[in-house]
Amino acid sequence: MGWRYRKTFRNGPITSTVTKNGVGHSIAFMGFRVGVTAAGKKFWSFGIKGTGLYYIKYYN
Repeated sequence: MGWRYRKTFRNGPITSTVTKNGVGHSIAFMGFRVGVTAAGKKFWSFGIKGTGLYYIKYYN
């Protein structure tokens, strides 16, 4: 297992994540999130706040 780096910046519902692959962006509201990863994959997810449980679906 190798080392990983991730830094997250939040501004209201908008989140930007910096990784070794680049910068990813997402927007969230009421437990639902849509965005693009640093690798360029589009995704949507939803979760139960405070539990750590979530579902994520990636698209090309």
